[in-house]
Amino acid sequence: MDVLRKILDRFKGRVTISKEILLDQAQFYKDCKKYRDENKNVSLNGKKVIVSGLHNWISNAKIEALIAAYLKKDGFDVSILLRDSDSARRIRRYYEATGNFEYIYLSDFESNLENTEVLESILGLGEKIDQEKLLSLTHLGVKIGKHALSILVRNSHVSLIDFSSEKFQAQLRIVLKNSIIASSAIGRVLEEGHFQMCIASERGYTPNGELFDHCLNRRIEFIQHIGAHKNELSHFKRFSSENESVHPVSINKQKWAELVAQGFSGEDVDDFISEHYDLYANNDWFARKAIQKGKRIVPFDDILKRLNLDLQKKTAVIFAHVLWDATFFYGTDLFENYSDWLVNVVSAACENDSLNWIVKLHPANVWRLKLDGYGGESVDEKLIYEQVGILPDHVKLIGADTDINTASFFGKIDYCLTVRGTVAIEFPMCGIPAITGGTGRCSGLGFTVDSASKEEFFERIRTITDLEPLTREKQELAKQFAYSLYKKRPLEWITFTLRYPDHVHPDNLLYPIFDLNTDIEPYSQDSVDFNRLMEWIGNSEDEDFFGNS
Repeated sequence: MDVLRKILDRFKGRVTISKEILLDQAQFYKDCKKYRDENKNVSLNGKKVIVSGLHNWISNAKIEALIAAYLKKDGFDVSILLRDSDSARRIRRYYEATGNFEYIYLSDFESNLENTEVLESILGLGEKIDQEKLLSLTHLGVKIGKHALSILVRNSHVSLIDFSSEKFQAQLRIVLKNSIIASSAIGRVLEEGHFQMCIASERGYTPNGELFDHCLNRRIEFIQHIGAHKNELSHFKRFSSENESVHPVSINKQKWAELVAQGFSGEDVDDFISEHYDLYANNDWFARKAIQKGKRIVPFDDILKRLNLDLQKKTAVIFAHVLWDATFFYGTDLFENYSDWLVNVVSAACENDSLNWIVKLHPANVWRLKLDGYGGESVDEKLIYEQVGILPDHVKLIGADTDINTASFFGKIDYCLTVRGTVAIEFPMCGIPAITGGTGRCSGLGFTVDSASKEEFFERIRTITDLEPLTREKQELAKQFAYSLYKKRPLEWITFTLRYPDHVHPDNLLYPIFDLNTDIEPYSQDSVDFNRLMEWIGNSEDEDFFGNS
């Protein structure tokens, strides 16, 4: 390592990969020697697995490299899918650290669309297109319209788009063309490789969305891994065409019914509820998204006074989503998108002055917009003031950069409104009704207030003060669901740790900091985390991995 440092110092400014990343690659390669040595001569007689490296996150590549090593040790024939040989060179080095795998480059299967015949036929020869038509567009069984619109919304940072503008039409053609190219290329990769399983950290946005669709259409088992609410935890979920619109952090309804029938330990659930509050109070709840960073728990009366709201009235809080990220990925919406829901629900709140209304913008906006290099005005506030206008005195806005910790509202407000956010689990735990604007990970389970239509939704808002606090039974059901989802489902890693230090900017490719536990003997009984995971991957057909059962 010292020799490498001297070489890098000598050639400073002449290497395309940063010194920090090259040193990190070398350290990871050194630390993973035992993983490489142990799986050099294994017999490959299991399923053919493709691991998606179609991302830019080094920490994900390290996790997937370890998963790939364990899969190979168990006899699975593992291939790594990367974008192209140049841009993926940095990521490939991490996969190489744990074993000798086949590498497939998506660029080798791509064909440029020099003519516009396919594009024009899909777009209807220049016919005007709206959201409904765009979302229905497919190519080779892939939802190219959804993927294209998702990217356009993601890039614009707002989900209300003028479909008639020439700028939008030009951008649409570019992203649709990219989706068509990706869907064709991935189709060829999967057809030639005869894969039976895919491991991925992403399932949306081009080319990840196209890979997800192709796998489901071809009945290729798709397993997604995603970070949980605590740094050292991850969720794993198995997807098929039957659950394709389900959030990865959810519980299969049949499995949930089984859990309810089995019953819960009241002491265990109560311990989790206490832990849940402490995670908020210590700014550790979803630390990877920095959603409570720099925030504090403020007495609720002080919040009302700060906002100049009536202390004698009931209070409803509208919890806005990140309007432009994963907008069309999960569930079914009553409204066109998160922006449409927000505009409509705030407008309805303006008409009902029988109570206080607080519009709380999502705290993740701060981190995500910073990550995107966006330094403009709040897109949420701009949307509200442009579409709704000046808010009346009984409706107040709390920005994403507020110093108020979300836990300040637990057990204090009277009503919670969201499309499908985690608050629809958290506030019912306190007995507070959560009115949803679409299906999600917890709707229809007995403790949320769901609506079958816009008309029913608006009627709930108009008569919201008629809603009673949740019964004890519903409150307990919400607690049990939260305990099952956040305590029983995640896998707790012991082979490595992930840290999200404040001094490291999230656009740093080495963020979060991954530390491999070299005291854990690979493929041994000590590898409790990977042993459990491999048992589920290889010997279970369950949709959800329960890491703490």
